[in-house]
Amino acid sequence: MALFPLLSRGSRCPSDLARRFFEDDDFGGSFLDGELFDPPFYHQRYYIQPRHHRQSSGGVCPARQQGTSVACTPDKFAIRVDTRHFTPEEISVKTQDNSVVIHGKHEEKSDDRGCYVKREFTRRYVLPEDVDPETVKCHLQPNGMLALEAPRKNAPKEA
Repeated sequence: MALFPLLSRGSRCPSDLARRFFEDDDFGGSFLDGELFDPPFYHQRYYIQPRHHRQSSGGVCPARQQGTSVACTPDKFAIRVDTRHFTPEEISVKTQDNSVVIHGKHEEKSDDRGCYVKREFTRRYVLPEDVDPETVKCHLQPNGMLALEAPRKNAPKEA
């Protein structure tokens, strides 16, 4: 077995790879060819990651930080979700109780090669207590980001 593939790629332990596969906002698009079935994957328990490949100090992998963001400022609550793999008709946004539920479902069938692609996700975000669910507004940006905003009830008054 060659040692170079183990040292050259920044792959993680098997549980991190599975987490990336099932929870990735890119729906598996961030995987490299051979990353799932490459034989060195099974021998990674003997591999020590270089310091620059480890997770960030916040405990979140840098790849996981891109796709979704939540901002809670004194004047508003905002959510951004990467939905570039979905058309506007395939995305639904609902408010239930004190939360926002975003659901996307995409199915693609191809007869020439027999390929079938299905992408589906559901995200639920609990709103802060001082945000009225009726005031949540959303819009789809041209780059595929779904932006949701809601003003806070106790927002500071501008002078």
